[in-house]
Amino acid sequence: MGRTPKSTGLSLLLAAFTVSATVKAEDPSIRWHKDVDIARKIATDTKRPLLVLVTSEACMACRHLKSKTLKDKNVASEISRSFVAVSINAGSHPELRRLRIRMYPTTLIVTPDFRVMDAIIGYIPPEQMQRRLRRASQVYIAKKGTASVQ
Repeated sequence: MGRTPKSTGLSLLLAAFTVSATVKAEDPSIRWHKDVDIARKIATDTKRPLLVLVTSEACMACRHLKSKTLKDKNVASEISRSFVAVSINAGSHPELRRLRIRMYPTTLIVTPDFRVMDAIIGYIPPEQMQRRLRRASQVYIAKKGTASVQ
């Protein structure tokens, strides 16, 4: 599958900067990385996709996702087992506008080479998040890291 302009832009953008956001509300059992380059290397080495959470400080839906969905033990377990997690505060990275991410939270599931497998826009409850995570993980494994689930 060829790269779309959006996935190519994501590749360039995520490869270009180190995330410096403070991660507070997510479940402590999930290891949230702040450095995209380190997370990408871990994802490559462990053959797992990245889960990139893009949030905004003033976003109520972001707080709800963090306090409900990401604290759910099944969701946290699925993320910890199957993904390398990265959290980005959009306010700290205005260059994210180039990706046309206009709604928060945006949760991206991407391959280690930053091909978008799935994009989850807004808040979703734990059961839906777990289904989307499981599906992306299964497709990724089945396709040996070359998957696209969109």
